[in-house]
Amino acid sequence: MEKLDLNNMYFDFCIWNYEDITHEDITRMLEITPSIVYVKGQRIRPNIPRLSKQNGWILKNPLDNKSLFEDQLNAMLDLLEPKIEILQMLSKKYGCEYEFSLALFIYNRKESTPWVHLTPRYNEFIRQIEVEFDLDLYCPPDDEEMSETE
Repeated sequence: MEKLDLNNMYFDFCIWNYEDITHEDITRMLEITPSIVYVKGQRIRPNIPRLSKQNGWILKNPLDNKSLFEDQLNAMLDLLEPKIEILQMLSKKYGCEYEFSLALFIYNRKESTPWVHLTPRYNEFIRQIEVEFDLDLYCPPDDEEMSETE
């Protein structure tokens, strides 16, 4: 397996748990095309037999996954801040739940670990719209560490 040289960060905005509205309706209202949608009871991906437990509308960050977190956060807020009133209505009327999902993959321990700083701009956004922040940290073992412990 080829070892990756740099750490990666995946930052998404997710809308979950809507029942009385479709992902097409959400897309039309927000005027933003999602990167992925999950339909409750259908396969998450064609090649994965696991079924989605809930409806989901996921927007992947428009920047490269090696971009600084602050840049990714600002790019996402640039897309979402103009839609605050629509997001508030979706939450109130349809029970939509919002989540920022951040997955950090630490492949190279010699490289500086990416920092995650939630800015005042972010704080203002979540003050207006209740958004959970989900952080997953993945640190696969180095090849050298694996050989030392075997």
